[in-house]
Amino acid sequence: MSIQHEHQHPRPPGSNVEVIQAAYRAFRTRDVNALLALFAPDVQWVHPRGMSVHGLGGVRHGHAGVLAFLSRVPYVIGGMQLEPREYVVSGDRVVVFGTRQVTSLHGHTEQLDFVHSWTFRDGKAVRMEDIFDTVLFHELIAAHPGHSGAPPEPDPATLPAPAPAPARQTAA
Repeated sequence: MSIQHEHQHPRPPGSNVEVIQAAYRAFRTRDVNALLALFAPDVQWVHPRGMSVHGLGGVRHGHAGVLAFLSRVPYVIGGMQLEPREYVVSGDRVVVFGTRQVTSLHGHTEQLDFVHSWTFRDGKAVRMEDIFDTVLFHELIAAHPGHSGAPPEPDPATLPAPAPAPARQTAA
């Protein structure tokens, strides 16, 4: 097993890490054809089931499944940038730790951690699993500009008036 940080070199030409880096470049430039060229025809594209409410959860199969997933993304978020930080290589598997800057449809942006688990066969990705905190992602999707996604603090002006104190009874 080896661990490589984004800034480390050299890597063997055609390594799985280089394929992943090419995939992130294609994603960043929205070059879908270049992205799909890096995947085996039977690729599995896996996202947390917690994202199913937005049409983004579960397993997608093949290039058509990846395309279906990617075509759904603009209906859920306004934008995303991936920043891989570390690659852990073990045989045909590469795990990537990184951060993603995600912007909601309302313009609110947050930085969220991710783990991508890639599996390769003959130099092509056969599985990509995206692992992240879906609760934070849901909060971001629901957030409006200037709102953190957390429940808002109550406005004292809109709170009901306190109930009057009960009258005291005095002994006669």
